[in-house]
Amino acid sequence: MADVLTAQERLTGSLSDNGHAQSQLEASVAGSQHRLDALDVELGKLDSDIQKTDGQVKSSKEQVAVIARALYLQPDSLLVQVAQAGGPQEAVTATSDLLSAADRADSLQRKLQADLSRLRSDREKRQRARDEAARVLYEQSGVLDELRALLQQQQGTEEKLAGVIQRARGALSATGAQATLLGGAVADQIRLDERTLVAEAEREAWSEAAIWARVNHAVPPPPPSSGSNTASGSAANIQPDARGSTFIWPEQGASTTQGYGPTDLWFEPSFGGFAHFHTGIDLVSSDTRIFAASGGVVTAVGHGSSGYGNYIVVAHAGGYSTLYGHLSETMVSLGSTVNQGQQLGVEGSTGMSTGPHLHFEVRLNGNPVDSSPLLPSRGHAG
Repeated sequence: MADVLTAQERLTGSLSDNGHAQSQLEASVAGSQHRLDALDVELGKLDSDIQKTDGQVKSSKEQVAVIARALYLQPDSLLVQVAQAGGPQEAVTATSDLLSAADRADSLQRKLQADLSRLRSDREKRQRARDEAARVLYEQSGVLDELRALLQQQQGTEEKLAGVIQRARGALSATGAQATLLGGAVADQIRLDERTLVAEAEREAWSEAAIWARVNHAVPPPPPSSGSNTASGSAANIQPDARGSTFIWPEQGASTTQGYGPTDLWFEPSFGGFAHFHTGIDLVSSDTRIFAASGGVVTAVGHGSSGYGNYIVVAHAGGYSTLYGHLSETMVSLGSTVNQGQQLGVEGSTGMSTGPHLHFEVRLNGNPVDSSPLLPSRGHAG
């Protein structure tokens, strides 16, 4: 019952955060649409200017051709030119006028050609800007659709949780023979519904983290090529192993108490065709400090007494994300950049936990994956 109440409380907070993010994104979509419209207007004006200038270039070429033809048709004999012009001075003036007109027409043509090249270059730049604006708008619209869908899912989960709570309270209020007869069946059904809904809430937590990263353009830094990134005062001195792993163990000197894969624990969600599946690994260590397995951006920090309890999600390069669950303390905030080996929190037993440990989970493009191939050999676990 406590797990359901906590999940409902966390969902209420998520609904509020989701609604706020949706409002922000709607404003961003409106801004992107306005920019796209403005660029379309600029492109239309540039197209008009290009068409006009291109016409002027063609006209100037025709003028140059006419002048060149007139010069070409002039008699070779100076006496003939003088006779046609009416005198020596008139002949010189006529020839000079033609040459000046040719120079002016040629200069105008070069200027118009330069203007046309500049206009075409500007149009190419505006077109690239327009294409980028359209891409951003398309991406934002897609994320907005995802946010709206997630909001509907969260609202549905919240309604279902409210139903479970109502049934649980009804079962608790039953007395006598009715309680004896129905108590076991009702309790089993409530526990099943609780497991299902808490799993849904956890999936929605992952979805919210992924959407937050996209909305805020969180681009994690690339993992280090060698050595270990250390954060001042609180970093694990752990080296990647010879096979080139870029992840490190999130807890030093840890033992694995539960691995990745199918399990008999009733509260684990179904996955991969199995009724109960542990989507991470559980670690226990006398050194309870929890470190970032790789550098990245914090996309979720959750607190509660159900599911993952107090948890942190970090997005990494290459589509990877890591989750650190059941923490007794979190030491980073949403949106902060963390280095590999930086302390994130302290091992605990919050949420749906069987005792003090770290639930460490790796996802690739949102799907749970076995972290074993990504981690160094045990000799490098610290």
